[in-house]
Amino acid sequence: MELDIDSVNGGIDVYSWGGDEIKWEMEIKAKGNTNKEAEARLDEFQYDLSNELVAGVQEVSMSFPLALSEWRNYAVGMEIYIPESLESDIIISTTNGEIWVNDIICTILDVETTNGVIRGTISTTESTMKTTNGAIDISLTQTSSVHDFKTTNGLVELNVPTGNDIGYAVSFDTSIGALDINLPDMGYSLDTARSKIGKTSDYTGKSIQIQIKAQTTIGGIKVN
Repeated sequence: MELDIDSVNGGIDVYSWGGDEIKWEMEIKAKGNTNKEAEARLDEFQYDLSNELVAGVQEVSMSFPLALSEWRNYAVGMEIYIPESLESDIIISTTNGEIWVNDIICTILDVETTNGVIRGTISTTESTMKTTNGAIDISLTQTSSVHDFKTTNGLVELNVPTGNDIGYAVSFDTSIGALDINLPDMGYSLDTARSKIGKTSDYTGKSIQIQIKAQTTIGGIKVN
């Protein structure tokens, strides 16, 4: 299954759950010079929800057919519940709002916001997370995986599993900030105050291999 959520103004919370279908909850707020004008805008608000089978893959998408100039009158908070049993690719984006990914289990996860924090716990084979103005705070599970985290203005904080069977291949870079990397048995080909590239000793022999790239312009990177 592929799930694509595209919003503009408002936070998005995504959860895994034990049900057998995707569940949506939305809170829509509208502004107006009067209560009547705000209520009229609520009545006019629309969203596009599609659910199609394409080349054997169920594709579910939600978007909002509003001009960017109209979004100043609206805020949409969303909670999305995704069945744990589904093999999913998830794409989530908003322009102005936080994104929480709460105990998400999926194959591919792509998360992007312009002005907001990205945080949560994920179990996925591949993830990409990007924000322009906000921190990234993510916990990873014991799954072989590839991750790319990027923010322009904010801290990247990662909580990661360790063990004799877990190896890391990492690339960390900050322009203005400090690196606080607490990974055992690492060897670095590049090791400076603001950049590190390296691998766990005997990385290729580990049964769980986790690749992490993290970059911030103004902010530190912390890995525990």
